[in-house]
Amino acid sequence: MTCTPGDTFTIQNGTNLVVPSVTTGSVNDVNDICTANRILDKLHNDFTEEYSPDSTTTPETPILAGRPTRIGTANKGNPTFWLREQLPLTSFTFGDYTAESSSLKRFNRIFETGKTEQNQSYRTLIHAIMTGVYNPAISKAYYLNRPTGSSPLTALTDIAAFKGIYGLRDLNKILEERIKAKVYEISKPVTDGQLNEYQKRKGIKTTIEEIAYQENKTYREKFLNILLLIVGVFLITTQLTQNYFSFSEGSSSSISGLSSIGGWLSSRIGFGSGGLFSRFGGVGLGSSGRSRFGNLFTSNPYSLSKRE
Repeated sequence: MTCTPGDTFTIQNGTNLVVPSVTTGSVNDVNDICTANRILDKLHNDFTEEYSPDSTTTPETPILAGRPTRIGTANKGNPTFWLREQLPLTSFTFGDYTAESSSLKRFNRIFETGKTEQNQSYRTLIHAIMTGVYNPAISKAYYLNRPTGSSPLTALTDIAAFKGIYGLRDLNKILEERIKAKVYEISKPVTDGQLNEYQKRKGIKTTIEEIAYQENKTYREKFLNILLLIVGVFLITTQLTQNYFSFSEGSSSSISGLSSIGGWLSSRIGFGSGGLFSRFGGVGLGSSGRSRFGNLFTSNPYSLSKRE
């Protein structure tokens, strides 16, 4: 029976990890998850359930703990009837399969005797595991096929229809298709309006980032210039202090420093014989100057000296 609004279900994933019970509602996705969960529970029982003794025994054997289902003819199509060690079923025999007397693994019993698809018990066993249907007369041509008239399941509408390995495969395919559709719905292309809005926001973000970058760059350059100016002033001050203002004991040190400055000016600017203006004849104060301009200042007609 499929889930309807108001039903509850629990999803278990791993050991001791259980999601609290979920209540279905008007959302179809939740209802489908609930139905898929019930199908998985049903398939899990079909492949793993342990049965209690047959109820036809006299006196009737009580149900064993943890085994709510009694073994019976209705269970012969379930894979667990063949795969797991189960209790005997009264007078169970068909074809080349003899009656049971004790609990056993029917799968091992058939394969250990070397049965192949040529044997009816082998074909019946494989057909039951694949389709969940017991057929004691299945032919060699059809024992691997679905039962006549059945086809792959495409909807979560009939829980009882999911049987055997084919039922498990059908459920897996349905869930895969549902997941693909949900992922496509989430990642479907955006509309032109959404794209324009995204591009506009991206442009604003890029502009703000560029402005911030340029401001940081300007501040870094200004700081570097100020730092270089401070370092330059410090270096010049240090050189002047070391070269011309040694400030040693006595006034002779100061005078010596001033004399040094005068000598430096005379030699660099050109007031001496090797200065800058010496190449152009000096400024008229040295011998080179007198040779260029003559005695310009020695025979001045406007001399203020008193004549006798």
